[in-house]
Amino acid sequence: MKKPRIFLPACAVLAVFAFSAYGIRAQDGQTTVQVHANKILNDSKLFVQAGDVVSFKAKGKWSVRPKQEIYCGPEGEPGTSAPAGYQLPGAPIGSLVAIVMGKRYPVGSGAEINFDASGPVQLSANAPGKLSAYLGNKGAVTVQIHVRKSAAAGINGRYQIAFKDDQVVVTSGNRREVVSLDELKKKKVEAEAGSPIPLPADTAETLKGLSGVIDLEVDKAQVIIRDARNPQQPAQRGLYDPNKKEFAIHLEGKLKQVVGSCYFAYAKTVSGKVVSGRQAQDLEGSVNLTLTLFCAGSQTQQGKGKAVTVSLPFVGTRLP
Repeated sequence: MKKPRIFLPACAVLAVFAFSAYGIRAQDGQTTVQVHANKILNDSKLFVQAGDVVSFKAKGKWSVRPKQEIYCGPEGEPGTSAPAGYQLPGAPIGSLVAIVMGKRYPVGSGAEINFDASGPVQLSANAPGKLSAYLGNKGAVTVQIHVRKSAAAGINGRYQIAFKDDQVVVTSGNRREVVSLDELKKKKVEAEAGSPIPLPADTAETLKGLSGVIDLEVDKAQVIIRDARNPQQPAQRGLYDPNKKEFAIHLEGKLKQVVGSCYFAYAKTVSGKVVSGRQAQDLEGSVNLTLTLFCAGSQTQQGKGKAVTVSLPFVGTRLP
């Protein structure tokens, strides 16, 4: 089979984990951010994994009660304890708080936190947890953040990814069959009413986004993958289960007109697992494309066809 190009822009399979949205990952390093009292959530540009240790040092002045002209530093108002309804009840009013996936951690003027949740880190002044309570707040604090990466999962490295063969697995309801890429172009989907409709002509090509060399990292609940030939491209991320050594990346679907007023809804997923190779950890998995047919228009063409899942298996051999 002719080798496909890696990471075709049209399918972007196993590529770009949009860390541009977060700025930095939880790896050894330091960054500085401004946290404003009048914003309920300030993006720290940091994504952490459960087990990451992060140190915070903050300084500056702000007020979450400007009408009373009460100002304080990131440690909060001395002698206060925030009541229920605040971002972090029990912590000083106006103190700096870190938030990860809804879980709150006290930071104050300085703290070292061993995070037990994974996700983007947001920072906030400890005020009542509603947007209107922040709009009139004044001031900002500067926060230095130092990250110590959590223990590596042991499979980080560079992998040569290739498809096992030119065959794909087609599943629809209880039916499961193995066909060649050439046969796939001739497959048709039965609508609930009307004539069978062929799969989009580029279905096979849409699956061919994974081949060549990738850089892979795993941290707890996250898998991070980059195109080794195009390091300037952003990375992609997905979920990783360290117990089962499995990963899954869901990519946005798209709509494609095919016949008349009928179209397919696409949903793309890359799933795989880490397996033990002869010398090191290897990968195996599949690129999965789920297509659901929708038709509108005449009475004979209205309806929804059966969902069809097309899977193309791949293997990844770890390079020295």
